[in-house]
Amino acid sequence: MAQSGKRKAHDSIRAAAWQSATASGLSRSPYGAPPLSSVSASQASNRRSTKRTESSPPPRRRRSSAAETKERRDRYPADTAPAEVAPPKRNGHNGARREVPREFDELLRGEDDWWRENPSAAMRLAEKVLDLVASGTFENRDPDLVRENLPLNWLLAQLYFRAKVDGIENIPAEGPALLVGNHSGGNYIPDSFILGMAFATYFGAERPWYALTHSAAMAFPILGPILKSFGSIPASPQNADEALQRGACVLVYPGGDIETYRPWTERNRVKFAGRMGFIRTALKNEVPLVPVANVGSHETGIFLSDGQWLCRLLGLDKRFRIKATPIQVAIPWGLYATDFLPRLLLPAKIELRVLPPMEFERTGIDAAMDNDYVRQCYDRVTTALQEAVTDMASKRRWPIIG
Repeated sequence: MAQSGKRKAHDSIRAAAWQSATASGLSRSPYGAPPLSSVSASQASNRRSTKRTESSPPPRRRRSSAAETKERRDRYPADTAPAEVAPPKRNGHNGARREVPREFDELLRGEDDWWRENPSAAMRLAEKVLDLVASGTFENRDPDLVRENLPLNWLLAQLYFRAKVDGIENIPAEGPALLVGNHSGGNYIPDSFILGMAFATYFGAERPWYALTHSAAMAFPILGPILKSFGSIPASPQNADEALQRGACVLVYPGGDIETYRPWTERNRVKFAGRMGFIRTALKNEVPLVPVANVGSHETGIFLSDGQWLCRLLGLDKRFRIKATPIQVAIPWGLYATDFLPRLLLPAKIELRVLPPMEFERTGIDAAMDNDYVRQCYDRVTTALQEAVTDMASKRRWPIIG
């Protein structure tokens, strides 16, 4: 009875999710099994349960009580009694001693051992530790986790953000592609999650999908593992090249922290800050470039300043590659300067529009090395994105409400 009730609740969630996906612009899924169906989600849940069971450690043996120990000694002579299992050594904190991961041990005992007395070396050590914590691999993405949680995530996105995605069919049906969008919403990237859900709903969760993400966001204690499971990898040209060579679709936000922390008054402005590496990546790998425009995501927070001056003052731009840190007003903190504290996202209506793939006259290594040609391609992409954002914003009557 309980299992039947649980199944009915899951079916109700998935049925409502399909309705929300339809309202979001995804009325059908022409590729493979419907990812929001009960069968697909249940199969994904069963596979994840099997993986957890196979990977779980064996149960720990219960330590013998004093009475059991006396009975054991009375039953067995000293020379025939089974050997006692030595209790785990303690480290003074009422727990078993944990081994230090080899990578961290090498850092602490390596060339930078003098970091203890040298502030500059200490800062370099902190950067290396951050890279280890924030690192991710292509195997971190879990399609079963994506598929299992897709119905509920869609339902929440529709109820809270009234998410709408147009033009998802413009993404090539197969093969690699580079998706380029205007970045909004701070560290919580609701636009990226909604686009990822739309992609998995339309093409299936098994089709490889990765999002280039700043290492600072991936280092979050709770957010970081979630980002990795849904396909986030550290943002670098090398990772982008490898993902495309694996045949995956890759999402990149060239504006990065400068754009995602832009002031409220510039919320409908595309701000790539002259970063043209994504153009070189698309040309070098000879893959389609698909622009993705969004409005509303930046209205989930109220940013007063991008804080670039503060990063320069504190040296964060040179030490941690952090170019901006926002000064914002948010619940429950009020006015503060960072986006590394949990905050309540405002329920803004988020709309995305996937534009048709752009074709460039020249591709390949030579085209990617031609600075003038790269600038022309960059201007073309940013112009198309800005026109789409301006058009979408002009149809919104009110901020947040939409």
